[in-house]
Amino acid sequence: MNKGKKILYVKNDKVRCIVECNETECPWRIILRKQALEKDWRITTINDKHDGCCWNNTNYMANSTTNAKRWKNEVASNSNWTAAEFLKKVSTTDRISISRRKSWRAMRKARASIYGEEEKCFSKLWSYCLEIDRTNPGSTYHVKLGDKLDDGNKRFKRFYMCWKACKLGYKYCRSIIGVDGCHLEGLHGTDLAINHADDLELTFISDKQKGLLPAFEFVLPAVTHRFCVRHLHGNMKLADFTGKTIKDGLWDVVRATTVQTFTAAMKKMKTIDSKAYEWLVDKHPSEWSRSHFSTTAHCDILVNNICECYNSVILDAREKPLISCLETLRKKIMHRLYQCRKQAWKWTDPICPRIIKKIAQYEKLAGGIQSYRVMTTCLRHVG
Repeated sequence: MNKGKKILYVKNDKVRCIVECNETECPWRIILRKQALEKDWRITTINDKHDGCCWNNTNYMANSTTNAKRWKNEVASNSNWTAAEFLKKVSTTDRISISRRKSWRAMRKARASIYGEEEKCFSKLWSYCLEIDRTNPGSTYHVKLGDKLDDGNKRFKRFYMCWKACKLGYKYCRSIIGVDGCHLEGLHGTDLAINHADDLELTFISDKQKGLLPAFEFVLPAVTHRFCVRHLHGNMKLADFTGKTIKDGLWDVVRATTVQTFTAAMKKMKTIDSKAYEWLVDKHPSEWSRSHFSTTAHCDILVNNICECYNSVILDAREKPLISCLETLRKKIMHRLYQCRKQAWKWTDPICPRIIKKIAQYEKLAGGIQSYRVMTTCLRHVG
């Protein structure tokens, strides 16, 4: 079918199968016979060369069942496809002609197969959890069921997962967590369970979407919040504060590292647009300016790009059934951890080379008056 040829089953019974090209002058022919003492079939005659037959746009083998199997993954990735869009895709890619009704039946069968697999994944979720306990002890998972009943059973609502390797690695990470829109649902209720937030001194950076801050106040009332500056500028444009001058002034304010430079940048913003200045004054600078950031996070990022980049990496996983999605995420994380370890093996100092280069630049700017010594756990001022 992929070669645009129309074939004909001359014989097709329990012991033999003879297939020929539909064009009488074409020599293409295959004969299969079932082995008497075995359960398999063996090719006894084959002539795999077409001659004298042209491309056939109408092929009876391109039925709805065949197209459903052929395009199952594409239908799963394009859930909003209409029958007309699917028909156009099949016609242009496979160069065959099918009816609109046949394309609709193919999409219905493909989606039925996809949804059936998803239902099976939900039923296998508990077995997947037991497999996690067996193969990855120390990992944490939690299955949340909804209150609504379906045939007397509670339906799946959400799943929380944290692998042991990630838990161990987070002890050495900076205590800042990025939250993007696709993760908002998992933050409601008790799914984000972090005990003793006061001791951890966590910082969350997000775009402050609707419902996020009330969830933080309920689950983690003591954590520090930051607002992604890119989204802050987007809100400024919605408030009718547009133009490159205002944008540059905003970035001067958010990049200020001391209170003095922050105050000077705010005065400059006031001269540019007094209403934009008043709009910024209503927002506490500890959420969006480096000059007022808490030092406990040891991180001065202003945007949530890292989290958004991660979400773009896992787009293919999010389109898969639940267990396949979790396994894809596990493999991506495992590969990422291995690549980072591989890079760390090349280090000759206790800290990463990029920080070493920055320290060298600061020493050069200091003119040799001050210096820093690399220790095993921190940087100690010695000059």
